[in-house]
Amino acid sequence: MQRNKGRKRLIPDQAQRHIENDNMYKNRRSTRTRRRDVGSDYASRFRPSFQDGHLDNQFRSNISMRRLTREYHADQAEIHLENHAKLIVSKMEEDLSTMEGKMESEIFTKETLKHMPQCLTIKRSVKRKLTESMKDKTKARPISLWKRMKYRSSMKYSQMKRHFKDVVYTCELWYDSLKTIEGQFGSSTSSYFKFLRWLFLMNVLMTIATLIFIVLPEVMHRNMTELKDNLMRFEIWDVFTGQGSFTNSILYYGNYSTQTLNIFGLPYNMPHAYFYTMLCLYVVSVLILGYSVTQSYRKSFIQAEEGLKNVFGVKIFCGWDYSITNQDAANLNTKAVYNGLKELLSEVEMKDIEISWTKKIKIIFKRFIAFITIFAVVAVSGISLWLLMDMNVGNNMEFPLLVALLANLLNVIIPMLFTKVARYENYKKQSHAVGITLIRSFLLSTVIVGTLVVFWLTHSSEKECWETSLGQEMYRLIISDFFLTLAIHVIHFVFFIVKRRCLKWPVFIEFDVASNTLDLIYSQSLFWVGFYFSPLLSLVVSIKIFCTWYVKKYYVLLVCQPSTKAWRASQTHTWFLTLTFLTALATNCLMIFIITKKSPTDCGPFQDYRYFYEILLEIFNKDKFPLLAYIEYVTKPGVVTLIIMALCVQVYYIKQKANGQRNLVKILRSMIAWETKDKKFLLESISNITKGEWHYNEQGNRDDDPYNSAPKTVKNQNSMTEDIGATSANYYYT
Repeated sequence: MQRNKGRKRLIPDQAQRHIENDNMYKNRRSTRTRRRDVGSDYASRFRPSFQDGHLDNQFRSNISMRRLTREYHADQAEIHLENHAKLIVSKMEEDLSTMEGKMESEIFTKETLKHMPQCLTIKRSVKRKLTESMKDKTKARPISLWKRMKYRSSMKYSQMKRHFKDVVYTCELWYDSLKTIEGQFGSSTSSYFKFLRWLFLMNVLMTIATLIFIVLPEVMHRNMTELKDNLMRFEIWDVFTGQGSFTNSILYYGNYSTQTLNIFGLPYNMPHAYFYTMLCLYVVSVLILGYSVTQSYRKSFIQAEEGLKNVFGVKIFCGWDYSITNQDAANLNTKAVYNGLKELLSEVEMKDIEISWTKKIKIIFKRFIAFITIFAVVAVSGISLWLLMDMNVGNNMEFPLLVALLANLLNVIIPMLFTKVARYENYKKQSHAVGITLIRSFLLSTVIVGTLVVFWLTHSSEKECWETSLGQEMYRLIISDFFLTLAIHVIHFVFFIVKRRCLKWPVFIEFDVASNTLDLIYSQSLFWVGFYFSPLLSLVVSIKIFCTWYVKKYYVLLVCQPSTKAWRASQTHTWFLTLTFLTALATNCLMIFIITKKSPTDCGPFQDYRYFYEILLEIFNKDKFPLLAYIEYVTKPGVVTLIIMALCVQVYYIKQKANGQRNLVKILRSMIAWETKDKKFLLESISNITKGEWHYNEQGNRDDDPYNSAPKTVKNQNSMTEDIGATSANYYYT
């Protein structure tokens, strides 16, 4: 009993002391730090573990009162913000009423909200109220009949346009196959098939033009008995050699007429039709390729240049190929992103590693030896082709396919050697090794084609119709290249079946996008060289590409796995187009040389002319066209050199101007970043001023400009409301 009495006497004494402390701190203004310290000490004395039940209930009731008071003042602060937003809206509506046009008012509203020195809560409220006000005004004002018809027609046109695009996309050539390949192997592999389809469509258009303007008029003029005799002499071996019954057919240049034909009672000049059709097709193909290269370069390099600075962020957030729909391809893409990050990290580490002079000398020596080796291999390839063709011509073409098979085998085997040599050269980046290998393979293809063309041009006097012989050689190269590719794919498929089904080995082959694309460019270069001497070669190439599509498609779907190398599809397609454009440009330069410097033989539509270009003089005579004299003057070597120098200076000026604009963009971006930091600093300053000492109040001078003035505030008189005002101010300004 005595112990209980003592406890009862102790409790009122403690409560009295707490009440006195509460009265002492109730009306005192203090800083937030002082109030936090006092509040923590004040609350620690009322911990439930130290007190009885009735004090615990009293403490909870005090906490509930504080919470209610805080919610009340937070609501009051929100009301003050809404009132201030109404002031801004009323002022803006007055300014908007003087403007004409919806576009001008929208620009004014956007700029005003952007530069308004108010917190984000007020800006959102102003924008919401203005939008509601504009909707009410629009509902109140009916739309005229003319505007209604105008809006309906524009909406119908947009819907029809979108529907037409959807129909065109679904009717696109090989659309489903492309989506299947892209879904299972990613956009890098599909870029090869898109490039293949692009070449097919271009060759089909050239085939249509050739059939209409050259082949069909010649067929209509020819005697049907002659065509039947050629068909009777046909042998299956002629398909591979291009000789036999094909030699005297309309497949080659030497069998086209040099006369003016009579087509449906109208004169048709075959030499003019042949020359101008070929000229237009060559020029248009180069222009189309040049336009495609510029557009693709602008999209994949210039517009995407700024996004390649933060390489780790781009690799992590933009490295995923969202066209993938297959789980295995997704797993391999994950590995590709992982390997890409490892390569980037290794590149960063390699920058910090200093290579000793002895190691640098070793690397330089290795690359020098590799350069000498590659140069020797390419030179030996060209010389061996030359000697083989010379021997074949001396034996009256007893083995016509031997040269074509050797050239295509060199084009398949030697790039594998280039890949091995690139590994031996110790390049820091794998992309550098791949790029150098591609360039070397492209140079090898150029040497092979150049050797064949130069041989036939230098031996033109030994052949009765060297134009037909050159066309036959290009035909054999294209046909043998297709069958060699088909044989390699069949061998791969057989080995895959044996290892997968019989030996139970999980073996897959990666589809090499780069080497397969170089094969396409090589085949296309052969076509451009031989097209002038074999008009139907465009049809042959179109059939070859059509068959190649299905061979490559089933080879990829059945045998291959997605590549673990990260290829950027857009930039890869740009490089493909660039190499094709360079090939077409070089071929056009070769054709200009042939037309202006080589004399035609006694066959074909130009046998009555000394040079091919003389057909131009029949229409564009200097007496009738004085402009031709200026063209002849401009095409002189000295004038051409000056023009090239002027173009180089202009390119250099444009490049420096672009660099200056790029630097200006960097400066402007840094200025925007500093303005953002300044704005953040000012908002933090406003928040610091209002913390603990100020709270919102709707009282004040209403004549102030609401755009630049803050919500009106008054000083607190109560410590608890002071705390709540500081909390609400901190919430709205930060």
